[in-house]
Amino acid sequence: MSLPKIVNKDWHELNIWSDIDNIREKLSTVSFVPEASDIFRGFSISPNSIRVVIVGLAPYNTVLADGSALATGIPFDVPEGYDRPSLEIIRECLWNDYNDIQSECTRISDWLDQGVFLLNKALTCTPFGEARSHMHIWSKFTESVIVELDRLFNSIVFVFLGRDA
Repeated sequence: MSLPKIVNKDWHELNIWSDIDNIREKLSTVSFVPEASDIFRGFSISPNSIRVVIVGLAPYNTVLADGSALATGIPFDVPEGYDRPSLEIIRECLWNDYNDIQSECTRISDWLDQGVFLLNKALTCTPFGEARSHMHIWSKFTESVIVELDRLFNSIVFVFLGRDA
């Protein structure tokens, strides 16, 4: 089994990849966002540097006019110049709790450098479809990621955004 080059080498040693071939097979028969090359962008962070895990539901299902996906492969992140209601809520919560954070920046990919691992329960979904459309593909994988991180690094804080997360 080969993993995408974007996946930090420290993830390779974790016991989370047993279902990856099954996932690839299922994805080969459906349309999905984000782009295949971006699915594991969030795994570029070393698991050894994770201090907080924020779990959401699924990637943004929007496809832009140029045919590219709004989903970047990092949960809650969007291409420069775009915004989503969930990002507005995250910014508002941060601004209310931390008055010195007053950025209009919609990109949160920089959080990876600060030890924040962003994970969706499903790493893909149908373009313009239901957010839960690929839960059956990813549920075993994302559950194993959460269990393995909790088992190995019991000082990590987990934040689950929304009832379904």
